[in-house]
Amino acid sequence: MSTTSFSPRQLESIADILIVAVARAFDHASIVRTRAPEEYTGQRLVDAVAGAMHRALFGRLPEVNDGPADVASAPVLPVSPALRDMFDRVGALQEESKLPSRRGLASLLAVGDDVVVRCGYRGVRVENVVAAAGVSHGTFYHYFENIDAFIRVVTIRAVLDVLEAFATLPGSTTSPRYASGYAATRPSIRRRSR
Repeated sequence: MSTTSFSPRQLESIADILIVAVARAFDHASIVRTRAPEEYTGQRLVDAVAGAMHRALFGRLPEVNDGPADVASAPVLPVSPALRDMFDRVGALQEESKLPSRRGLASLLAVGDDVVVRCGYRGVRVENVVAAAGVSHGTFYHYFENIDAFIRVVTIRAVLDVLEAFATLPGSTTSPRYASGYAATRPSIRRRSR
């Protein structure tokens, strides 16, 4: 048995994170499998999660857990019109927030991540957001129907940040699957990065 430099307490935390990550991975996998069951078989998904966990625990090991990606038959799942509309809305809000007369919107967007992280998804209230942004309730409701609409915008902005980070990885845009999936969100990312 190999030894580790992690304390038992640290190992317990790592195990807790892995358990949650695996559960989430299988939740997401079931969604993908529902859309394309022939391409995303149960075994394929189990193998993918097992490989990712093994790499996370032991690093990349050639000929053990670092084989070629199984992407040949993986279809690109379509983005729903509603999701495209949400991405477009976030892009429009980003652009609008750059106008000098929209400092309130810019403040709301600037504090969004921090407030959601601090309060948690279920704990965020309009009061938390307006206090952190230094704006009135009226300003909040001018741009957002309710707290759920605000949280959706914060979430999509986070997704765009992740997509932008992936776009900078070496070779990431050379993958045809990646390129076609990324194409739907590229305009929003470009608007966001200006």
